[in-house]
Amino acid sequence: MPSKKYEVYVQKGRPWYKIISGILFSHLGLFVLCILYGVIGAMIFIEIERPAEVSRHELKISKTKEVVTAVNYLKKIFWQYANNEKYNFSRTDFREQVHGDLTTLKNFVISYVNDYGYDGTEEWNYDWVFSKSLLFTITIMTTIGYGHISPKTFGGKLFCIGYALVGIPLLLVFMKDIGDLMADGVRWMYSVYGIFKLAFTVIYCIFGIMLISLALNLMQEQVLEKVRWIASEIGMSSNGNDNEEVVKITKGERLKQTPVDMTGNELDFNEKRHKIAEMEQQADGLALGIVPEEP
Repeated sequence: MPSKKYEVYVQKGRPWYKIISGILFSHLGLFVLCILYGVIGAMIFIEIERPAEVSRHELKISKTKEVVTAVNYLKKIFWQYANNEKYNFSRTDFREQVHGDLTTLKNFVISYVNDYGYDGTEEWNYDWVFSKSLLFTITIMTTIGYGHISPKTFGGKLFCIGYALVGIPLLLVFMKDIGDLMADGVRWMYSVYGIFKLAFTVIYCIFGIMLISLALNLMQEQVLEKVRWIASEIGMSSNGNDNEEVVKITKGERLKQTPVDMTGNELDFNEKRHKIAEMEQQADGLALGIVPEEP
């Protein structure tokens, strides 16, 4: 069974322009229309601006050759200054003449850089290719103005004004349509499913409590730090190091440790008893005047 919208589009006796406008200003129609408008605009900008850019590239190539010719000429003339008897320069005159020629060359190159984009090469990075031109049309429609390229010709500037007058409202209509669609979806979910209301409310409250708790903790730490700093500045408190006492432990006051055997290992319980018994026997022998035999 056909949908209601389809029945409206093909309704008998309805004017054809209303049918086309209904299709174009639907959700999908507006999306396709914006894409086509951006693509077609990019192609038109390329057709308008590309010939002028090619001419600028050719002009840059010719100016680059002129700079190379000027440099080669200076090489030859400097050699003649030094070796040709016709010039017969002194050391001071030679330096002044060379300095003047190099200054002229410098000003010559700077003017070519500013006017023709001279960079020492004949290469050219074309601006008006499809990808850059499409980005330019999108920035016009969205009023972002990325600024990577712009029309240089009078025709391109004039077309840009007219393109913006149509493209900006078209994108705003599309964004309004998408916004209405999203709002309808949110309202439908919020009205039909009560669980979403509860879940959204709980998540919102938990997130809000977390933010408030985090903010309070940060504020508390900041306030305490400021209070401590103010108290230390006015002398109401110390930094806690004044009352500390340094306790030194001498060699005789060190903690008693379990004796170790000749290998450096601690004795177990039975070995300790045996060692203590030997020490007692030695002490008794010394008391009786008996010298123990060395092992």
